[in-house]
Parts: sequence; C-alpha cells; structure tokens
Amino acid sequence: MTRRERSEDVLMDVIGAAIESDLKRNGIAREQAEVMAFSACMAVQRDVGGSQVYISKACSKTVNKRNQEIVAAFHEGNYRELANRFKLSERRIRQILENDLKARRASRPLNTAKWDLAEKL
Repeated sequence: MTRRERSEDVLMDVIGAAIESDLKRNGIAREQAEVMAFSACMAVQRDVGGSQVYISKACSKTVNKRNQEIVAAFHEGNYRELANRFKLSERRIRQILENDLKARRASRPLNTAKWDLAEKL
C-alpha cells in the first residue's frame, strides 16, 4: 500500500467515524454514510491535496470556551495547575491569559481626562 493510499484510508476512517453516529441518529444507513464520507474525502483532497494542513485539536468555539474557563480559573501564579488541568503547556496558558488581558484593555474606553487637562494648558 502506498503512502497516498494509507492517507486516503486514514482520512476516510476519520471522516466516516466522525459522521457515522450522527447519520445513524438521523436514519441514514451505513452504506449511505460511507458514500458521504468518500465524497467528503474527495472534496478535502481536491481542495487541500498536496499541501500541509494544520488541523487543530478543537474547533474555535470549543477553544474559546476553554480559554474562558482558564481565565475564570486563574488566580495568582497557578499556571502549572491550569496547564495540567487543560493539558496545555504553561507557556500556552500564559499566552491565553495575556491575550485576554490585552482584549480587556483594548475594550476599555480611554481615560480622556488627562488629555482634556493637557489641552487647557
């Protein structure tokens, strides 16, 4: 079996497993699910075949929720605890917290009182 054939098999297995239970729940037979998985596999190959693609462990909604949980659970210096709990590196925990802090700072209205005073001088 060539590397390409193995890649196709893995892609088919992943796509098939991901949609099979949902399709069964909605009354779609296994054979139809396999056809749909094959079609999805072909679409992925057509659109990204031959290039390297990073596939995240989680979708952005899941990541955003996880990041909110990290921010809520943070208290002075518990980076390692959070890293273990969320299976991330301490560095990534710090990045998440720094990004949250930057976002909160950016969303605050500027204190214009000192600029008003400067204009009066």
